[in-house]
Amino acid sequence: MEKNSSIQTYRANATWINITQFKKEEIAYLKKTFQFFLSDIKDVLPPLQRPKVKERPGYIFMILVLPIYRRDTRMILPTELDLFLTKDTLITIHSNNFKTLQDISAYFKKEKLAPEKFLAVSPITFLFEILERIYESLFPMLTHLSNDINELGENIFEDRDPNLIARILEIKRNIIAFRKALSAHKRALKQLEEIIPRFSPLDAGVPSRLEEIIEHTREIWDELDNYAYTISAIHESHESITTHKLNIIIKTLTMFSVIVFPLTLLAAIFGMNTVQTPFVNRPDGFWIIIILMCIGTLSLLGIFKWKRWL
Repeated sequence: MEKNSSIQTYRANATWINITQFKKEEIAYLKKTFQFFLSDIKDVLPPLQRPKVKERPGYIFMILVLPIYRRDTRMILPTELDLFLTKDTLITIHSNNFKTLQDISAYFKKEKLAPEKFLAVSPITFLFEILERIYESLFPMLTHLSNDINELGENIFEDRDPNLIARILEIKRNIIAFRKALSAHKRALKQLEEIIPRFSPLDAGVPSRLEEIIEHTREIWDELDNYAYTISAIHESHESITTHKLNIIIKTLTMFSVIVFPLTLLAAIFGMNTVQTPFVNRPDGFWIIIILMCIGTLSLLGIFKWKRWL
């Protein structure tokens, strides 16, 4: 293993080079050590590239965009994993935010026999080991989304959470980011399945492992489709409940306004203090006016009840 903190090299029958940042030193290292196309080396640099698999003379270049969960922001964000596969070497380039690769690298550093275990056959076998672990690591993220959706489904009719709509939109955003990251993976893996037999002879277990990896992507995509439908249904239900409550409030305020307006008009009329204003000079005039207002109010309430507006 080399001591460079950003370029970690492990050797056995095959070699794994794990690059955890990509700056001038790493670019110079790849240019000096390997005969990679300059366009492929540039594709490793920001901004984020689309997933793809390219067969080149003597190597395969692969870009995967994978989702990672940021606990501090509760966001799922896409991040890029770049791979160069030669006859005897696998190069992984990433921003050191893939827990799966962090765990594998930590295991290689801790266990001296790890390279002999994982790199004993070929870099292709180790590539499939990494891919399988990466896709398996996405299922806990799906479980987290499922739990969040189930919790929203239980609380949507209780209306105890003032931030309910924000949580719904947060989950929708995460599902969209997840789907966007994985949208081209099935196609990329199918391309890899077609290229590898031409690139290098396969051992008996490799084709079945690749099919398992592709099946993982199908399962993940089906789950995401289900989650997208469910959260959309929850969002629509929340909007319907909110609209219904708003209609009730508007209806109540409208009836209140209809009841108050005639009373206000009646009070304004009797407040003119003209000579011919009825009941002004009577000692019980105030109570007569109050009784008239009560009769008007009760009459309007009776009409609303008869019309079944109440």
